[in-house]
Amino acid sequence: MNGNLLVYHGKHGDCYWLVDTQARYDAAMVALFNLLDEYGYYRSKVDRFNVILLAARGGELKYIKDILESHNGYEYESWDIEKAEDATERWRERTATDRP
Repeated sequence: MNGNLLVYHGKHGDCYWLVDTQARYDAAMVALFNLLDEYGYYRSKVDRFNVILLAARGGELKYIKDILESHNGYEYESWDIEKAEDATERWRERTATDRP
């Protein structure tokens, strides 16, 4: 996960979360779920979904991930993991080769 970003492609603009560790990935998933829930994307879901939704709203990471992964690609619920380059890595490599 090193150097990766979770990117939400939202109706109100993109959001970015650093996901270079498992803890940050999990926190990003929770933040994205809360954002989508706040926007009201889960208001009109069917009854069988209610138990899972209530568990996710209660902070159950497994259900948060299940919902986000199953809805990824829906209109205004799209997100992906993108590679982010660390500019200091390239700078360090260049300066290391420039030194005598």
